[in-house]
Amino acid sequence: MCSSDLACGIGPYASLQVAVNPACRTASRNEEQSLEVYPNPTAGDFTAVFSLEQEGMYELTLNDVVGKALLTVKGTAHPGVLTVPVRNAGMPAGMYLLRIRKPGGDVACQRIIIE
Repeated sequence: MCSSDLACGIGPYASLQVAVNPACRTASRNEEQSLEVYPNPTAGDFTAVFSLEQEGMYELTLNDVVGKALLTVKGTAHPGVLTVPVRNAGMPAGMYLLRIRKPGGDVACQRIIIE
């Protein structure tokens, strides 16, 4: 948590709580994308594409900007590239974060815009 007020001491006091999850970050442009989403932006359903290095359970979670889980898709797969269609179930327009937790604990995230 962090809070801040105006440095000059004049004006209203403002406080902002920020939750940071260091285990979930989006890849930079120079890093290999381990989770891809298309179409993005989307007006409806979308597809998640990711690779698994080992067999096991995976979990896709769609979170709002506050971090609340809105949709979860779980499955089991063999190593390789996996394509998973996701129904957005009428989510309102906005920015969301899709997180994949892979077998072995690896986590990757991708921002999604729903129009």
